[in-house]
Amino acid sequence: MSNVTIELLDYVYDGSNIDWDKSVVGTLDVTSHSEFPLSLTFAIADIKDINARKGSFSKTFKIPATKNNNQLYKSIYLVKSTTTNNLLNKKPCRILINNLYSIQGLLELTSVGGYENPQYYSCVFFGNNISWASDIGENLLKDLGTDGDGWDNLKGTDTGKDLIVNKTGITSTWVQDNAEHKDGNLTTNNIPVVYPIVSYGDFNPSGDDKTIQLLNSSFEETGFGVAKLGYYGFNSSGFDYGNPEPVVDWRPCLWVYDVFHAIFNNVGYTIDSTFIESANFKKLLFALPNFKYNNTQDRYLLYAFESRFKNLGLPTNARIQDVTNSQTYFNINQTGSSNTELTQFDLVDITGASGYTKDTNLNDSGLNVNGVYTFPEYGRYDIELENYGYWYDDVVDNSASDAGIDIISTSLQIQLQTVGESTWNTIQEALIDEELTVHSTDSPNNTPSEGVRYFPNLNFNRYFNKNDKIRLRLKNVFKQKASSSAAGGYKLYLYGSSDISAKDDGKFDGLYNIKFSPEFVEYGQTYDLKNVINANYKELDFIKGVSHAFNLHYTTDEISKIVYIEPFDTFYKSFYDAIDWTDKVDKSQEIKDVFIKDSFKRDIIFKYKTDNKDAKVEQRGNDYFEKILDEYPYKETLSNEFERGESIFENPFFAGTFNAKDKDSHLFSADPPYISCLWQEKEDGGFISPNDFARPNKGYDFLPRLLYWKKYSPDFTSSPTSICYKFATVQTFSSSIKAIKAADTNVISSGTLSEIYPQATSINREDINSMLLSYGNVYVTDYDDVNNSYSDAVIVKGLYQTYYEKMIDMLKENPRVRTLSLNLKIKDIVNLDFRKLVYIDGDYWRINKIKDFNPLTNTTTKVELIQWINLGDSTAYIPALNKYDGKWNNNPPTGGVQSRN
Repeated sequence: MSNVTIELLDYVYDGSNIDWDKSVVGTLDVTSHSEFPLSLTFAIADIKDINARKGSFSKTFKIPATKNNNQLYKSIYLVKSTTTNNLLNKKPCRILINNLYSIQGLLELTSVGGYENPQYYSCVFFGNNISWASDIGENLLKDLGTDGDGWDNLKGTDTGKDLIVNKTGITSTWVQDNAEHKDGNLTTNNIPVVYPIVSYGDFNPSGDDKTIQLLNSSFEETGFGVAKLGYYGFNSSGFDYGNPEPVVDWRPCLWVYDVFHAIFNNVGYTIDSTFIESANFKKLLFALPNFKYNNTQDRYLLYAFESRFKNLGLPTNARIQDVTNSQTYFNINQTGSSNTELTQFDLVDITGASGYTKDTNLNDSGLNVNGVYTFPEYGRYDIELENYGYWYDDVVDNSASDAGIDIISTSLQIQLQTVGESTWNTIQEALIDEELTVHSTDSPNNTPSEGVRYFPNLNFNRYFNKNDKIRLRLKNVFKQKASSSAAGGYKLYLYGSSDISAKDDGKFDGLYNIKFSPEFVEYGQTYDLKNVINANYKELDFIKGVSHAFNLHYTTDEISKIVYIEPFDTFYKSFYDAIDWTDKVDKSQEIKDVFIKDSFKRDIIFKYKTDNKDAKVEQRGNDYFEKILDEYPYKETLSNEFERGESIFENPFFAGTFNAKDKDSHLFSADPPYISCLWQEKEDGGFISPNDFARPNKGYDFLPRLLYWKKYSPDFTSSPTSICYKFATVQTFSSSIKAIKAADTNVISSGTLSEIYPQATSINREDINSMLLSYGNVYVTDYDDVNNSYSDAVIVKGLYQTYYEKMIDMLKENPRVRTLSLNLKIKDIVNLDFRKLVYIDGDYWRINKIKDFNPLTNTTTKVELIQWINLGDSTAYIPALNKYDGKWNNNPPTGGVQSRN
């Protein structure tokens, strides 16, 4: 009888010595427990569930709590036992049979049980793919590494921190060639994000039509005043910059290559894959289509300001400004006509008001002692000024018996000083323009009959630059009633003071709030990459999404912690490497073929995940693709041998993307490049076309997208007379329009911002070399930039025909799974490689499952195989949609979804 031992190999090695106290190393006793011997089940992608990417094998079993095992596990059964080694982590191990053959993997201790003393340890043995998937588990993508530090250091130390959303921060990312290199000279790429031109709704909604917004600061535009870092505001002469209110027309994309590697590296695995290291894969982008913060509460606490004024029941409560006979009177003397209007301004300093409190949970450092507030960050703020009132009294004139004043109007103004500038400019005011007369015969009292006025509330949302300042100013316009001189006083209060009747029975205290909008990334801000990853994205879902797109298969060497990944067509090795198991077949046992046609319905559909926020893809799915809500999905109708119905294989993470020549991105051209377009429903409904200029507002609830990067910069240096026809127009200041051109001439003209066009598409119908990321095939016409000409349309294969067709065609040719008994030995299992085909009696098979292999007995093992049929390459099938598809009209075409019937 065979003998089995399990060796734990968890060494802690400092480079010269093993720390035995921290290590778990030794041989476990296993054979004396009733739940041993060990049997193992091996599996790979389940043929009945082609979306599954299963691991090779695992087994739960018990081992006895012998003295040896107790020592190895450092008496963990004792409540007070301590160790510097986490014994519940998976430990490297190997299972030895007769001290000759071994199976390597990981062993996890899950429980210890017994009565007064421990009787057993329960363990799980992991081999091949099981362990890394288990380690990734439910990890959120935003928490990559430890609390997100994987994003901080994605391309090197701190490369994912303090990323700037402005013209320089955006355009500087366009030099990237792919995930590994930049600058066109194999320089190592240390930039974690790229900002391609993608439409998420209306471009530059606050600025010039048919332009994309990419604003300069005042200093960048003029070259004067290094501190003039505002994008929106007033210059030192009091004139408005004239800029549109800043918006973010750009959203970052990550390199799929980086994220894929980082997820595996984070759980201790490296990747070995020709496909992952291919040039095309290194140009894949993971689009973050929403650009929202996942730490909104932290940001609000950091950048918002709130204050309240409480009525404490005293006459002076909540008084902001008090000009009375105990202070210097404001002077309303005049020498001209009594109808001459005089204007007076006073700073309203809220910091000295009785009953005034600030929210100490918020960052209030921006408010100084004079009531001037400095904005701590670029972005949008809600300004709230509520429950302010005033009253006048103590009007005196020693030379007139009926002296007084007419208050023509009073306003409470909010004034702005733009960062780096010197003037104060009114941006909002609460105005009272009803005339009020106050006579000197009026005695001061708590409720003067003529002196009370309430300001309307101010509540508005506006963009402010970092280090902009605002203040409150009180403006009075008045004239005296008699020709003789007069003087007077006034008091400014908040509602709730006992000097003035409180509004709504005193339920509302006064407030002055500057509420930061923390959800969306705004122009000028800096962000850490980990804070803009959607909170509900999971690491394993991302892996599944990429795997589904390219039909990736996995196998793992657990000891070396290497994961081997390839698409189906290249995952399996050649016939030359096949292993011959003909002589291992036990022909006395039943050989059973199960036909799998019941697992497939007659219509097979491959598509991306449906994004119910993407109205354009939904409209096109309904109009063009037989109500399959995806852009160029794949559909195939199988023979009548298959039951009616649909088998839908949907990408579990990424959604499909519409691509078009969006004329809203170009002020002059009728033929802009293709870009990706994510459009939610228009406010007034109706059809959204890239040929008109109506766009919905920007959406912020899209699903993630898979795009292909093109650093679009054709060489025009050898053809100086050629004209670049592919470009976009951007607004950089009030009347400044620049071009982003696809034209490398080595000389950037004054009207050109960049000669790199940052292009990212899932379907680029003007470039046959751009990777096609739809599941269905598409007609593509190749564009010649130098000669401004198009080739004839050719069919480019989509994801299905590139990565799935051979696998599915094998199943259609012979849709069966064969189960038979094989006389497998331990050396067969030790050398098991799922990538190798199996040869039996003239046929080739791929292994789907090995059921309950038992190394301690001489019994045969049930093996599930799938016949391998060597199919040649096929020609690209013809899409049903009009091959040029250039009109984008409302009428669905004749025919339907691209399919092969």
